[in-house]
Amino acid sequence: MRRKTLLVTGASAGTGAATAQAAAAESYDTAIINYRSDRASADTVAQMVNAQGCEAVVIRADITDPAAVAAMFEQITALPPAALNLVNNAGIVTPRASMNDLTPDRVSAYFSQCCGSNRGFAPCGGLYARPSRRWDGQCQFVGCPQGHGA
Repeated sequence: MRRKTLLVTGASAGTGAATAQAAAAESYDTAIINYRSDRASADTVAQMVNAQGCEAVVIRADITDPAAVAAMFEQITALPPAALNLVNNAGIVTPRASMNDLTPDRVSAYFSQCCGSNRGFAPCGGLYARPSRRWDGQCQFVGCPQGHGA
């Protein structure tokens, strides 16, 4: 059976942390915990993932930085081959706002950051730009309009 790996951006807290833990409960072999600045929280999530019998790998990368995303994928390449899936959860909408306060421009800016439409490179681009059969998973976008960064 082919190994399954899930990369969750923004996984040190909130929705990203819960997604990584759910992956462990749903028979993923490896959960990659991506974080930008809170290593202690990322390590806590990794401990919870490991406790469920899933290997946790913690990788620091700011997904708004193409070089950091490329470096993250270089680290992932060193892992055992697996079907790699991505939940692109990281994103920041500043200042924090409720759904009722979001304007079309702010929503567009959020998706530009998460999807890289203005930069042409983001985690999904990194997932599918690799000329390898190991990147045969799926890419999902999850977002928190409250602006909780990872």
